[in-house]
Amino acid sequence: VTKMDVVENDSIRKPKTYVETNRKFKRLTLVNNNNNGKIGLEILLISDRSLLGTNNTGGDDDDDFAKDGKKNEETESESDEEEDESGSDVSSSKDDSEDEREEGAKEGLKTAACAVEVSVGYLSDPENFHGLSHFLEHMVFMGTRTNRSENFFDEWLSRNWGSQNAYTDTEKTVFHFDVHPKRLKEGVEIFSKFFTEPLILERALEREVTAIESEFERVVNSDGVRMELLLADLAIEGHPYRKFGWGNRQSLTESEAYKEKNGARKALKRHFKEHYHARRMSVVVCGAEELEELEEMVLSAKAFGSLCVQEEEEKEEVDDGNDDDTNNKIVDEYVSQFERIDEVNLSDTYGQPFAHLVPSFVKTSQVKTGTQLTLVFQLSSKINRNYLSKSVNFIETLLGHEGEGSCFEALRKRGLCSELCAGVSRGGLDDTSISALLSVSIKLTERGATRTEDILFILFTYLRQIESLLSSNGARFYDEMQQISQIEFEYSESEHACEFVERLVSDVRRFSPENVLYGDSYWQRYDENEIREVLSMLTPENVLVILASSEYKGNDAATIEPWVKFPYEVESFKYTASTSDAQDMQKVEKELGFPSKNRFIPKDLRMHNEIEKLFPVKGNDSINNTTTTTTTTNHVTLEVTPKIIYNECGVLRLWAKLGCREFKTQPKASMYFNANLLVEESVHDTMCLKMFALMLQDSVNKDIYYPAHVAANECSVHVLAQSTGVSFRFDGWSDTISELALAYFRRAASADQSFIQEEDRFQKVKEMALQDMQNMVLKVRSHCAILSRLMKHEKEHSLQEKVAVLKEVTSEDVIRYGKKFFQNVFTEGLLVGNITESMATKLGDSLKQLLVNAAATTAGASENTSGEEVTRGNNNNNNALVFSRVVNLPPGTNHSIHVNAVNKDEVNSAITHYYQIGPSNSASRAIALLCEQFMSEKIFDQLRTKESLGYVVSAYFESSNEILGFNVLVESAFHAPKFVSERIKCFLDAFPSVIENLTDEEFNKQRVSLMEELLAEDANLREQSGRYFAHLKNRKYQFHRARDVAGHVSTITKADIARFCRETFSDSSTNASDGDARSKQLSVSIHGKNYPLEEKEKSEVKEIIAIKGEYGYYATEEGDGVTVPELYIPSKKIANAHSMDVAISGASHANPDTTAMNEDTIDAQEEGTKQQQQQQQFYSSKVMKTCETPFCGFCGNGKRKMPFSLPSGN
Repeated sequence: VTKMDVVENDSIRKPKTYVETNRKFKRLTLVNNNNNGKIGLEILLISDRSLLGTNNTGGDDDDDFAKDGKKNEETESESDEEEDESGSDVSSSKDDSEDEREEGAKEGLKTAACAVEVSVGYLSDPENFHGLSHFLEHMVFMGTRTNRSENFFDEWLSRNWGSQNAYTDTEKTVFHFDVHPKRLKEGVEIFSKFFTEPLILERALEREVTAIESEFERVVNSDGVRMELLLADLAIEGHPYRKFGWGNRQSLTESEAYKEKNGARKALKRHFKEHYHARRMSVVVCGAEELEELEEMVLSAKAFGSLCVQEEEEKEEVDDGNDDDTNNKIVDEYVSQFERIDEVNLSDTYGQPFAHLVPSFVKTSQVKTGTQLTLVFQLSSKINRNYLSKSVNFIETLLGHEGEGSCFEALRKRGLCSELCAGVSRGGLDDTSISALLSVSIKLTERGATRTEDILFILFTYLRQIESLLSSNGARFYDEMQQISQIEFEYSESEHACEFVERLVSDVRRFSPENVLYGDSYWQRYDENEIREVLSMLTPENVLVILASSEYKGNDAATIEPWVKFPYEVESFKYTASTSDAQDMQKVEKELGFPSKNRFIPKDLRMHNEIEKLFPVKGNDSINNTTTTTTTTNHVTLEVTPKIIYNECGVLRLWAKLGCREFKTQPKASMYFNANLLVEESVHDTMCLKMFALMLQDSVNKDIYYPAHVAANECSVHVLAQSTGVSFRFDGWSDTISELALAYFRRAASADQSFIQEEDRFQKVKEMALQDMQNMVLKVRSHCAILSRLMKHEKEHSLQEKVAVLKEVTSEDVIRYGKKFFQNVFTEGLLVGNITESMATKLGDSLKQLLVNAAATTAGASENTSGEEVTRGNNNNNNALVFSRVVNLPPGTNHSIHVNAVNKDEVNSAITHYYQIGPSNSASRAIALLCEQFMSEKIFDQLRTKESLGYVVSAYFESSNEILGFNVLVESAFHAPKFVSERIKCFLDAFPSVIENLTDEEFNKQRVSLMEELLAEDANLREQSGRYFAHLKNRKYQFHRARDVAGHVSTITKADIARFCRETFSDSSTNASDGDARSKQLSVSIHGKNYPLEEKEKSEVKEIIAIKGEYGYYATEEGDGVTVPELYIPSKKIANAHSMDVAISGASHANPDTTAMNEDTIDAQEEGTKQQQQQQQFYSSKVMKTCETPFCGFCGNGKRKMPFSLPSGN
């Protein structure tokens, strides 16, 4: 094997942040000398020493660590925000991107990773075997000659911080895994065997067909997947776009190959031989080793080096794998007659998929309530993939723009749409070597659904305007996009290695070697002629207009899509430029144009570092950043945490961690603000709050949000869980982020609430809000979560009640509510990143003035004429802030909720078992997290892999308002919820014995693994700020809680876990250690159409609300928001520990018989006095003062000590 092309680190264009952190790269292209010099494996190597931790450049390779998904113990598991539908890629992941838990997998944990792309996808499936590529993606993981067990790799990864995933796309199949950095070499060797010697076992075929069927059943009600299947069915006969890439039981088992004896294995092994070889593969590896070591690792004969010579040295062994030897010989003889295929060049054989059909108008159905209009244009694949000019990116950026002069703004102001997205998606049918499909998808209002001709007129007028203004504005806008992309690239935040290699493996062959990192960001040159060529394809003559509506049910003339069976009709389309309001449409052309200059592009990218000035710590016992190693045994080494930098009692409190010691190359900042309610509210008030937040979002979109978003800032506003306030979040450039935050607050606190006053706009926003609320329950797992929240939370109202009340809410109601809002809230914020004390103080002064003025204006407009300061909050309330209490399930409770799926065509059922643990403390969090660590892989292997209960199986810890619980979730299309519940209980009953039968070595590995995860460093600024903000949300402000939890984990034994499981999961007191201690269980089952409930079996919402009231509620476990408690500092041993320190692995040698969850009392006593002296310095370097505000409803007339406003200049 010869290395034909080697691009060294210095020749690869890298961000400044990578250079300064010494992340190194090497790009290799191999040539097989025995195969006429054909190009072989393409390789990208990434050396990142930081994967071993800041203090650890090596280590003892004899220490194993375990990992099965980051347990982010800081974050609550429930969210009011609906996640977007997953993309159209065919995936065989055990993780689920649509899970509503805020788990934050692997945040802060640094793993090494490897990814492989095979340049073949489902467009190359045989005509009579739809889904073969996806089927093969599943089967290659089912054991190898070297490691014959089907679950070997998963089990090995679970012991070594690892996870694996794969997906099949149109022209590629991608596999990737991550693992503990010290185990990368072994992982690469195991992983490589899937591509050189997979068994593809006969006995595993049926089980994986079931898995693929279950995977497909999960997405049959996804409107995105239905659109993809519609386009496939519309393609010209014989075109590869007609392939059914997902595959299901029908497409696989009814194929001729599957029916033939050994036929399925023959087809799979032939597909493997033809396509899974070095000339079709790219490999990306990211590890802590030096580049030379990584190269040797990848090209070793034990790893991918064997791919380079395998073509001339075919293995002759029979893959018996306990299958019939004779059958294997037949399969091998059949496969041996086929040659490897160097390349599949579909573009030379096939033309555009819809050339026979355009222009056409298509009517079809959709699952979600509402109507969507989609325009699909066919473009040249060559132009689309010209990454240097980015002409298609230029056009799609303009089409998707939402600022002044945009198509969206013209549609929005007329009440015709609520959302618009445009572009060529990366992957799927949109982006292939045959064609590029540029789609413009518009979510219509009820008015828009009746005026599609106006929408088309505005869109095509906008395209004409772009063309006419191109000469005068095109170069300026291109330069602006070039500038933004350049800044984003140069200051890229660190990605987790697994995400990094998965993204880059598809870029290895897409971009030139020197631009493998830069290609997506590289706007090299403005090509006006090419842009005009793209615009010439965006015409009414080259379009498919697709109108999808939940109201459309089809008719006798409709065509039925073959796989999901939804109806559609195709009609001829002729654009006439007719409109329903000619006078209004005459104004449109003047409204449309290029965006104005973006004010949120940063100009000052300097780094500020005031960390020592802001956080002075007296004496020898200095508290430093975690990157500092301490040599004095009396020192406690901890990261610097946020402190209070600004406080106005009852109005505004700002916490800050200023400077960027950990992320010193990032001129960025994060700002979070919670406007916490001070008064109890009715369901009518909560709906007014919802509309207040939505109208604010709608108002800032044109002139604030979208320009900021284009300039790589992110901002959001959403209502807090159980409607206890509003949360604002800003992430972006430190140069402009303060301006961005103030712009939001100015709009929200405007005296006249003018952003709510436009009645027509209010009605359209409310219409979309009602649609979205009704669509929330269409997914069975979302429905499950909504009912579970309703049962668990005192202040959670039913969806039906909220919808009914929202229908009655008027704009006048919301204006009145908005005018009083800032009189009735206390705002608490967090500032983290590249900002100075003066910047923070200036922001605090501006915010305080806004909030005080807003409250005073409200009071002035009402009855307050006394001249006294406005009273904030409720003096009669024991807590200043509004809290949402959690139901206290009585011991022995086994309450079940059963309802049918809202969507009558939903085949999946979802079953959640929730087991309540109780109030949060470090000890209970530790044992619950460790239970999750042990259970997550084992329950997936048993219920999903072995029993095939469903495609989604998971077990996870949750914290709801500081009340802990544990969940088991199964989503199944093939088994009744009752049966699934029984299997869950059987697994949980047996699980304590599984723990008890673990060897001490296995148990200790998992325990140390969890400690490592809890001590892991944050990967980037956004992760760090999110972690801190979790402690502001619960108002406990214990920023070192993860370390304290890690200390408790180090003392847990097998007996502790087994006892915890019996007490938590068993519904029989005879199995509990205490006769009175029985589980507190809530189960929710959403029944799909395969297992419907009778009317009498359904649970009623009013029953759910009544019974939680009977059970009663826990006293709030969250902080009161007034008193700031002292910061707990963990014991010396755990405080000084680092994520990658081998020293803490001493926990793996702890005596298994020691008492569970004992605190390290000796260390605590030694450190106690010193901690008391230091704790206050973490929070504030200023004196604690008493509130001096008369009649203060927030802190009770100064009866509680609070840090007061800080004098400037100190």
